[in-house]
Amino acid sequence: MTKEAQPYLLRIERALVRKNQYLPTSEEEFFRSEPLLSEVLMQLLQVGENLNQIRQLDPGSFSQAPVSWHQLIGLRNIIAHGYETIKPELIWQYLAAQLEDFQATIQTALAGLPSDNASGKD
Repeated sequence: MTKEAQPYLLRIERALVRKNQYLPTSEEEFFRSEPLLSEVLMQLLQVGENLNQIRQLDPGSFSQAPVSWHQLIGLRNIIAHGYETIKPELIWQYLAAQLEDFQATIQTALAGLPSDNASGKD
């Protein structure tokens, strides 16, 4: 992944932090609170949009990205274009089962970016 992806990866990282701030501790509270659901979905939309921007920067490299990156772009499309069809219970399951691993892939991608010093800049 190229250094140009860094701003998008940082935006994803911020969206994940915000998502964690809004995500309730219980499934019941998540289902009862439309504002919480909306805010969590907005952060997931941000994640997917920034992943899409990374994909546009380097489609060849992105094709080897983890499956979760591709899935989140698909989820972004569902949130943006089919909001009324979203099932909160499926979003909750996804958050519980897969988002922690996804967050680790973002950290790994950020850590693996070439630094300015590595390119000879000081």
